[in-house]
Amino acid sequence: MIQRKYIIGMLVLGLLLEGGVCWYASLESGSELETLRLTARFSGRLSFFAYLGSCFLYFLQSQSNRKSGQLTLWFSVAFFAWVHLVHLGFLAANVIGNEVSLVPAKVLGGALAYGMILVYPFVMRRLPRASWWHPFHFYYVGFVMLMTFIARVKGDFEGATPEGFHSVAIGLLCVTFVASMALCFKRIKSSSRQPNA
Repeated sequence: MIQRKYIIGMLVLGLLLEGGVCWYASLESGSELETLRLTARFSGRLSFFAYLGSCFLYFLQSQSNRKSGQLTLWFSVAFFAWVHLVHLGFLAANVIGNEVSLVPAKVLGGALAYGMILVYPFVMRRLPRASWWHPFHFYYVGFVMLMTFIARVKGDFEGATPEGFHSVAIGLLCVTFVASMALCFKRIKSSSRQPNA
């Protein structure tokens, strides 16, 4: 049973961080519309780092049966979902305020990822640890982020110029994918070595 005070603390922490994002964006911008754009950008980066943390924790915890580690993983996943939900609000405000045109075909994959992110904290503890859904969730969400950053680098986003951060983020995602696959192979290899009961 997860204590309510810890959940409230997690929600408050997310709001404080997002409030810091808004404050920083307002300092860096010269207009309300620019503040909306920067807030959406910086809150997205906060979500990205929250994803990386939860992803690494998942693949590390896949090697362990400790319940305390599983609870830490749940909080990291829930925190990622929370800040990403706030980011969605900022993103919607930016799209509406700056009249950003959206391509339906490109939005569909992202919308599916958003739905998965928001639902996953509620279902992850009910699914078997060996369920395919867990790695699929992390890989799909990461893949959508990777495609988003690649599109940014290529200049495919209206009103957004490529930055060094996008290339760094692509590199971090590639490292995350490689490291997570190495951990999965390590677990499979170690389980195959165990003698049958």
